[in-house]
Amino acid sequence: MTLFRASRFLIAPALLRAAALAGQDSAAVHPATPPPSCEAGAADEDGARMAFTFPGTVERAAEQLDAALRAQGYPVQQPPTAAGAWAALPSHTWRPKHEDAVWHGPTHPGLQLTGDIQPGVDSAEVTLLARALCRSEGGVSELGSADDLLERFSALDLMLDVVRRSGRPATPFRMQVPQRVGEFMFEGHLEDSSGVHMRYGAMNSTLSVSVTISTSWLQDVRCTPSCAQMEVQQVVADDLQRLSRIQATLTGMDALVPGASDRWQAGQYVTHDIVHEGRTTARHLYIYAFPGYTLLFRGFVDDSPGGVERVRAFVAAALASGFGSTSPADPRGRGR
Repeated sequence: MTLFRASRFLIAPALLRAAALAGQDSAAVHPATPPPSCEAGAADEDGARMAFTFPGTVERAAEQLDAALRAQGYPVQQPPTAAGAWAALPSHTWRPKHEDAVWHGPTHPGLQLTGDIQPGVDSAEVTLLARALCRSEGGVSELGSADDLLERFSALDLMLDVVRRSGRPATPFRMQVPQRVGEFMFEGHLEDSSGVHMRYGAMNSTLSVSVTISTSWLQDVRCTPSCAQMEVQQVVADDLQRLSRIQATLTGMDALVPGASDRWQAGQYVTHDIVHEGRTTARHLYIYAFPGYTLLFRGFVDDSPGGVERVRAFVAAALASGFGSTSPADPRGRGR
C-alpha cells in the first residue's frame, strides 16, 4: 500500500544543506556572563548550536532572522542586518508555548541567542547558538535538565521560523505503508497539521497500535547535540504536555539506541498508565527519528493476553519491513 502525503506537511530537502560548524565560534558573539543570582549555579558553556543554509542573500537571511527573533519576543541587541555576528539580549521570560510546559519549574534560567551569518554560493550560511545562563531545577527530570531543554527547543523554534520564512516550496514524496504487519491489519488513516496518523488493529483482539509519520525540517541541518536527539526530546516533551491535561501517570522512559545497520538515528521508549472512565490502559510509545521524518508507534495495552510483547513485536516487524521508507514523488505530488 502506498500512502501519499499532502504537500503542506512536507519538507523541501533542497531547502537546506549542511553547513560546517568548524570555525564558527570565533565569529559568533559569546553569551553574556551569567548573573550572580543563579541559585543552582551557572549553566554549562556548550549550549545548543545549529547551522544551516538559507536559500537567498545575506541581507534576506538577516531580515528574516531579525523578524523571527522579534516575533518570538527576543529583544535584539545587535541586529542581524548583514554578514557577521548578531546577538539578542538575554531573555528571562518563558515564551507562551513553553510557559506551562511540564519539563521546567517556575524559575526561568535565562537564555541568550547569538549567531553568525556568512555569504555562501547564492545563499547565506546561518549559525544559531542558544545558551542558558543558569542551571534550572524542577520539571520532568527523566527528559533532561530544564536549562538544556530550553536551549535545544529555543534553537529548534528559531531555526524553523527562519526556514519557513524563506518561502521555498516543499518537495512532496511518497511513503510505503504495509497493509498488514504481523497479526495487525491496517484500519485507516487521517492527516492533520502534525502528520499522517494510521491505525492498526490486532485480529480477534481489542489490541491496537497507532502510527504517526511526521516530516522534519532537520534533514540537512547540523546540530550540536545531534538533530535527531533534539527532535526526539521535542516529541516527548509535546507528548508529556498533552498527557498532563488528563489522568496519566508516567511509568517509564528509556533511550533507544540504534544498531549499526539501523536507518533511524535516535529514539525513546515512554510508557504511561492512562485512566479513562475508571479504566486503566497502559500506553507504550516508541519514537524513532529518521533522516527527514519521525516515526511514532503508540500501543494501547488493555487486558489482552501478552499485549506488551505483541505491541513490541509489531514495532520490530514494522521497522524490519522498511515501514516508512520514502522515495520521490512525481511533480504533481502523487506517487507513480
